[in-house]
Amino acid sequence: MKKITQALALTATLTAATFAQAQSLVQIPDPPQVSQRVDASTLALPVGVQLVELHRYYNSKEANHWSGREMPRNWQDLGWRHQGSLGFISYTSFSGGHALYNCFIAGKNDFFTSPDPNCEGKNLSTWMPILGYVADTQIPGTVPLYRCMRGYTPSRADHFDTLSSACENVPNKALDGIIGYVFL
Repeated sequence: MKKITQALALTATLTAATFAQAQSLVQIPDPPQVSQRVDASTLALPVGVQLVELHRYYNSKEANHWSGREMPRNWQDLGWRHQGSLGFISYTSFSGGHALYNCFIAGKNDFFTSPDPNCEGKNLSTWMPILGYVADTQIPGTVPLYRCMRGYTPSRADHFDTLSSACENVPNKALDGIIGYVFL
């Protein structure tokens, strides 16, 4: 239990540092407060959960977002930059959780995260097709992960994941909804 408490304290410190770094790149909102204060010493992760950090990246040349555990090796050379942490997901499946899939829309250069293994009729990425697992419902220590879209045209869209129910107040936005609950 002491190791879990120490790990959660370290996680909170790292998450705060990551969000502070991200603020200098782009206005990602601070992580929302969990509705009730959670005593980390009593927090019990579901059996089987192995936490890994979920990051958000942005390519200003392409005006496109992507969420993942790590950025592909050559993507930084292609203009992708780390924006910040979205919290933690599980590397392994667990009861009460579901997978998040790494999807894209061919021809529109639009990546998106989906709980649908068929990517809502679009394409499943062959690189890291399953990003990880999130809780189906809110449990202590989790917050909603929202998927939003901005600037849709017949030839262009930009989906992005966020902890903000207001889609970070970006112009021309649409809230696609909650795609799961991430651990903070």
